[in-house]
Amino acid sequence: MTTFQFTFWGCIFGFLLFVAALVVLMMYQVNVWKSAVKAFFRMAFGLTVVGLLVQSALQLNHWAYSLLVALVMVVGVSVFAAHKARIRERRYLLPIAIGLVVSVVPMGLAFAFITLGAPQPLDAHVLVPVWGLLLGAMVETDGAALAAYYDGLRHHGQLYRYLLANGANHHEAVKNLFRRALHRSVSPWVRRMGMTAAGSLPLTMWVLLLVGLGVAQAIIFCLLVASLLFLTSIVSIVATLLVARRFSFDAYGQIRVEKQS
Repeated sequence: MTTFQFTFWGCIFGFLLFVAALVVLMMYQVNVWKSAVKAFFRMAFGLTVVGLLVQSALQLNHWAYSLLVALVMVVGVSVFAAHKARIRERRYLLPIAIGLVVSVVPMGLAFAFITLGAPQPLDAHVLVPVWGLLLGAMVETDGAALAAYYDGLRHHGQLYRYLLANGANHHEAVKNLFRRALHRSVSPWVRRMGMTAAGSLPLTMWVLLLVGLGVAQAIIFCLLVASLLFLTSIVSIVATLLVARRFSFDAYGQIRVEKQS
């Protein structure tokens, strides 16, 4: 397997590529270069924090601490997903967190033990990367699902009351909102899989080839990861919406939605 050594001057050259892109933007007076710089430093800060957590998990190499690191990442992903869903109430972080935990943790374990065939599936070198991969992919789907669900409650409350008035029970009336939220959040995954040849998953394949993995193994791994992400996203969304329903209705089945920012 190919190994790489990052030298000081090699890293300097790599960062100069980003600077060169900024110079081009400034030459054409494209003001987005300032936002690009801020985004780059935010990314560097986030990667540093996550890297420190992952490094500590790899050094300790204990399944309990790896799970603790995963839970910390769950909190961070939950906050970010709630921000994307324009939800300001802190109590709505709980549905996202529960949805992530009940989907990412067992799915990651099953993938590491059964699919990857890891001899030690509880090894931090296996668990932490798999959980991190899943959590990173869940941000967009959970945020879109919650946004669609709460928007539906706010703008389609009359439909909910109409269905109740015409004999539908609470579960049947809410099912329509669930269907809209699932469709809105899963559709990006379907489109992404349809554009796999030019999307983000081939990037994973190229990286695997770069580190020395065979072509057939890289392709199979990408297909397996796509299947894992697709199922995990659906399980996470369903669990999130089921818990969110508890906060959306009072004891009498009336809509109770907080204002969103």
